[in-house]
Amino acid sequence: MNVNEISVSDLRQMFSDTIVRYNKNPVYIAHISNNRIVDCVNIGNGKEFIVAFDDVGWDFKPINTGYVNIQGFALFITRMPLRQFKQGLHHDNIKIKLNSNRDDGRLRKAYDRVRGLNCRPIYQMAKNIYPSIQQAIELLEDNNVEVAFDRQFAINSAGDLFYRSELVGNVDMETATPIFFKEFEFLRKAL
Repeated sequence: MNVNEISVSDLRQMFSDTIVRYNKNPVYIAHISNNRIVDCVNIGNGKEFIVAFDDVGWDFKPINTGYVNIQGFALFITRMPLRQFKQGLHHDNIKIKLNSNRDDGRLRKAYDRVRGLNCRPIYQMAKNIYPSIQQAIELLEDNNVEVAFDRQFAINSAGDLFYRSELVGNVDMETATPIFFKEFEFLRKAL
């Protein structure tokens, strides 16, 4: 994509408030100036920086979505088709699925944080950083309601196993072994 051939107003429409990659790291685009200078935030460390839109470090390929571990919950993010074109992840083109119907205010805060996109858990999802299944079980002991141990799999404190927010089995908490319901046995290959 040659961004020099795109008007500044179109660049703003496509990229403002989105998550894309710069130098292999997910960044939040906060503002685009008239001279194509971009105000960014590295969502991995929260550091702000500026860079020209024609810099070779940009990577506009889609960011893989999946589970986000945040505030003791595992929220599943998917990308939705949108008439108004956005290049990266944007709060208008994502859908957040919940494993839990629990609503104690903490889940609402976690949901709102993910919807804002500019947070470290989104960075971890984009970089495919997850605990092992054993580490996830240990995290459940620390007041976590649910923990994702893979981009597509999560467990809760009851030992329920979720695939993309759908209950598909249980986990033996002693051996950290997933036990799929018969109709979901095919998912074993996805682990």
